[in-house]
Amino acid sequence: MEIKISTWNMDYWKTPGPRRLAAWNYLITELNSDISLLQETKPQVLSDGSYDICY
Repeated sequence: MEIKISTWNMDYWKTPGPRRLAAWNYLITELNSDISLLQETKPQVLSDGSYDICY
């Protein structure tokens, strides 16, 4: 069994809105990790219930 894990400091406070959205899209569609460990972000993009979010 393989598990794909990604880590990313998304630099929320310094990154402009469109670039943040592009980063989320890349994380979800391209990386498609089983577990993502993220720093400096706001997870409202994932509010559709298809992901579990832990703070």
